[in-house]
Amino acid sequence: MRKELKADRDKAKQAVEGTKKKINDLGAKLNALREKLHSFEELIIRAEREKKEALENYALNEISKEGFESKKNELERIKGDEIETHEFIEALDLGIKKETNNLTELHNRFSVADRAVWNHIYNEIKKQIQKAAGDAWLRAFSAKLKAGGASYDSLMQDIFGGMPNHEDIHQIQAELAKEYLGDPQP
Repeated sequence: MRKELKADRDKAKQAVEGTKKKINDLGAKLNALREKLHSFEELIIRAEREKKEALENYALNEISKEGFESKKNELERIKGDEIETHEFIEALDLGIKKETNNLTELHNRFSVADRAVWNHIYNEIKKQIQKAAGDAWLRAFSAKLKAGGASYDSLMQDIFGGMPNHEDIHQIQAELAKEYLGDPQP
């Protein structure tokens, strides 16, 4: 059971890291494409200006029909590239959304694995209490808990003979986690 929980945790952790890397990679590609798009916008402005000049020169018979067509075709090609870049950006945006959803789902699964780890530790603590103090103490504590007169801190105090502060409680939690399952912190 302990090994399975640890394996699940490790798998979840690796999946989260992998998804984060995918999102970072996609984000870098997206930024590069946005820069490329900006340069397309500048190219289009320049090509539009050159086409206009070519049209004026063509009208004044100062440029050949082939020269004008060449400028017109170049503008169309740049505009086509810009549309393609927009499409890439949309696809990347969708990819990032999908990976972000995956990450959220993985974090949720990770939290479930985390709860399973701590439930397991709690059950182990319960076994210790049963061995040390017997069922009567546990029933009394449960009744106190139901009546609202007990808390997690008071449970720890009762088990470990009174804890002076939260730091010690956290240390005990960490030691238990290590003993049963290895470090459960993400």
